[in-house]
Amino acid sequence: MRLFYTLIFVILISSCKEETKKEVSEFDSILKPEIIRIEGIGMPVRMKVDYNNDLLYVLMMDGQFLVKVWSLDGYNLQNSFVTKGEGPQEQIIGWTLQIDHQKRMIFSTDPIKKRLFAYSMDSVLSNTLGFAPSFQIDLRKQPPQKPLVLSDSTILDFRENYLTGDSFAYNKINFQGDLIKPVGGFPSSSEKISNYQESAAYAGDLNISEDGSFIIRTYSFTDKIEKLDLNGNVLKTYHGPLGFEPSFATDDLGGGSSRVRPVKNSLKAFVKQAVIGKNKVYVLFDGKDFYRDDEQANILLEFDLDLNLKRILKLEQSINSFDIDFENNVLYALSVDYEDHLIKYML
Repeated sequence: MRLFYTLIFVILISSCKEETKKEVSEFDSILKPEIIRIEGIGMPVRMKVDYNNDLLYVLMMDGQFLVKVWSLDGYNLQNSFVTKGEGPQEQIIGWTLQIDHQKRMIFSTDPIKKRLFAYSMDSVLSNTLGFAPSFQIDLRKQPPQKPLVLSDSTILDFRENYLTGDSFAYNKINFQGDLIKPVGGFPSSSEKISNYQESAAYAGDLNISEDGSFIIRTYSFTDKIEKLDLNGNVLKTYHGPLGFEPSFATDDLGGGSSRVRPVKNSLKAFVKQAVIGKNKVYVLFDGKDFYRDDEQANILLEFDLDLNLKRILKLEQSINSFDIDFENNVLYALSVDYEDHLIKYML
């Protein structure tokens, strides 16, 4: 059976240059959802599961508090924090959400204030409503893209090389907001991608393993996935299932300005960051035309920690953000099709 799927992928990859738009149509399993109504969850930005404490963290688009916490046992609201506002300990918006069990912190980025806020996990568990951040990191010297806090108390973030003119892909930043050094690089490509286009063409997401030893990077416009060390060096690459490269153009807007954009009929690859467990990695794959309204997907790829593909799963309900309770093998997700609902899949 595994040989059959391998042959399917060989055929897809070998023909992807002849026909740009393709879909994955062979699945190891088709999963049926349980759709759970949760009052007040609305249409949030993203979510995280703390399966050690049976909690669901949801980053909201708006409201008095930008993060709400529900129990996974009964789906009762447990706490709300990250006060919305322009005050010194408030966030205007929330952009990223990271749970760090080693540091017992929750990190959230405000790209408008250009700060990374750290909130105590113990304060969440004490049910202290609207508690203040424990500390914040000023990132005005290195404006944040999608900063990821590493186990060595540094930050890895994307580097906008169209501003710097170099070939580094990431910034390594300390907790004082200073650049330690630029690190890593961009993948090679069979498509022509200029230095000016690289940051946009290789946009994506970062997530760190539970033990803090490695990073998984997913890309938005190529179906490459990379396993990185903490300095952005590539340890392993997976390219597939369609084997396509980013296709970008630079438009002259006049007055010395320009913009980088994906060309028409280019493909969308992975939806948000990978979810990493003790021995598995899951990513949500799209593989459809970028120029469409729907930014959800229903193809879930399962890998081992060395990015060997193990299963291709089809979700009967498309989702746009997810996390996994690895203790119970349950996937929790959000969908624009269901406001005030949580999507649940048994893996």
